[in-house]
Amino acid sequence: MKKDISDDYRKELLRYCRYFSKNVHKTKDIRKLRVKDVNRDHVSKFYIWAEKEFKEKTLKKCMSSLKGFFAFLIDIEEIEMRNPFRTYVIKEDVATAIETISKEEFQAVLKAVDDADSMAKSGTKGKKRDMYRPYLKNAYKLFLLTGCRREELVVMKWGDICSFDETVKFIYIDNIKVQRIKNRNNDLRPIPITSQLMDLLIELGYNDNYKPEDYILCPKRTMELQAFMDFLSKSFTHYWKITGIKKDYSLKNLRKTYFTWVNRVMGDDTKIVSSHSTNDVLKRFYLDPKLSSVIAKGAAEIKIFD
Repeated sequence: MKKDISDDYRKELLRYCRYFSKNVHKTKDIRKLRVKDVNRDHVSKFYIWAEKEFKEKTLKKCMSSLKGFFAFLIDIEEIEMRNPFRTYVIKEDVATAIETISKEEFQAVLKAVDDADSMAKSGTKGKKRDMYRPYLKNAYKLFLLTGCRREELVVMKWGDICSFDETVKFIYIDNIKVQRIKNRNNDLRPIPITSQLMDLLIELGYNDNYKPEDYILCPKRTMELQAFMDFLSKSFTHYWKITGIKKDYSLKNLRKTYFTWVNRVMGDDTKIVSSHSTNDVLKRFYLDPKLSSVIAKGAAEIKIFD
């Protein structure tokens, strides 16, 4: 197993292990059950439970994580047993639709932020929490116009803005998910600054005397990063439900919407603005006409909802 993994990734692995142990504990006292006695029957019962609880992508991640955990016990801890997760088959959806948000749906969310009840029940005790913050509409727009994941957007700084010249600008951010998977820190992603995104950046303070190290979104925030990310997700879900739209969508669908519209303009070049670039690529941007032209095209032609 990897030695260098993020705290969030470690917590995710532990969470899957807890799910499995609780499920096994329904029929066996795990305080008395030896690890080597975990068998395919336990896995089968857990799979039946997990299939009802998780969507396909999360289910795959959960099963793969547990398979890796037992591989660690066998290969590293040298426990003599067969991996109970060695073989399993995930039922795949026949066709997975790309779940994009329409212009009307997005505007309905923004209207809900302005007009709807912002109080939502929080936790098992039913306490109410105010889900409104003045920056929410701009936050949702920033997600929509950049295609960023939460962990990328909340750490985006003014100093991340780069340019070829005065007319072609882009934001160069750490591709955190790819960095975590590949266990390296030089994977970056360029985000073309379109006219729509520039208008939003100006509203957020682009023409002001900002500091390069300031966050673009809510620079005076007091929440810890994880709490801030969670609040952005929960608030979007709250206002989405208020719209009454009969779709089980979340903040992640803004990223899917962005890349759907990007693909209409960029085609095969979408991969250049989606992931898998490195610091070396950044240096070549200023030398390689192909790469610089892709960013320029994206900045000029990408329009969300238009």
